[in-house]
Amino acid sequence: MPIRPTHTFSRLAARLRRVLGLHLGLYAPAIAVIFTNMRRDGLILCVAIPAMLLWSGCSGGGPIAVKTRPATVQGQLLNVYRPPVQGTLTRVAMLPISGNIQPQDAEQEIENIFHSEFNQNQTFEGVAVSRQELTGIIRQEDIASNAVIPPELFPNLRERDGAEAVLFTDITYYRPYRPIAIGVRSKLVSIATHQVLWSVDVTFDSSEPAVAAAAREYNRVTNQDQPQVKAPDAEGTLLSPRRFARFVAREIYNRLPARAITQPVASQ
Repeated sequence: MPIRPTHTFSRLAARLRRVLGLHLGLYAPAIAVIFTNMRRDGLILCVAIPAMLLWSGCSGGGPIAVKTRPATVQGQLLNVYRPPVQGTLTRVAMLPISGNIQPQDAEQEIENIFHSEFNQNQTFEGVAVSRQELTGIIRQEDIASNAVIPPELFPNLRERDGAEAVLFTDITYYRPYRPIAIGVRSKLVSIATHQVLWSVDVTFDSSEPAVAAAAREYNRVTNQDQPQVKAPDAEGTLLSPRRFARFVAREIYNRLPARAITQPVASQ
C-alpha cells in the first residue's frame, strides 16, 4: 500500500537543495515522487539518490567535444611505401582492378580511370591486362594485391607484354553517393626480383574537410578551360563518382617511384 508523503521527505528534499545547490533542486519533485511510491526499504533509498545524482551530473556538463583526426591529402597518403627503384624500369603490366564495386557497371569505368591516370603520370608505360587475358593465364579474372601470386603469372606477362613490373590494385571501399569515398590498396612488384617497389593503402573520404578542399582544388585546376556551371563544386568532383575516382587515382599515382637508372661501373 503506497505511503503518504511526510514532513520528513519534505525536509530531506529541502536539505538536498541547500547542500547540493539549485541544480539538484530541479530534480527534487522527481525525488519526491520516488519517495512517495516506494516502500520503506533502505536499499531502494540508497539506490535512488545516487542514480539521481549521476543523472544530474551527466546532464549539466554541456556538449561533448569530439576530437577529429587530421585529414589533409598528405596525411591521407602517409601510408605509402616507396623505396628507390634500382636499374631501369619502363613497362608495367596493369592487372584488372579487384574489389566489390557496386553497381557492377561502374567496375570497368573505375578500372579504366585508374589505368588512364597511371599512364597520364608518364612515369612508366602501362600495358592493361584484360580480365579475359588474365583468366587465360591464371584461370581467374582478377587477383588481390595481398593474394598469393600464381607462379605462372609473372613469366607470362614478361613474355607476352615485355613487362618488367606488375601493378596490383584493389578497391577496398566504394561509396558512390555523397559524401563520396574510395579506398585503394595498390602495389607495384618487380617481375625479376619479386620486390615490392611501391605500395599504398589509403581511403579518400570527401566528408573530411581537407579531402573535400583538395578535390575542389583538383577540379579548379583541371577545369580551367571549362565554362562555369552553377554546381557548388564547379562541375562536381564531389558530386561525380567518376571525377572523384580520377582525383583519387591522380593523387595516388603522383607518389609513384621515379625511374632510377643505375650507371654501369667503369672498368679499371
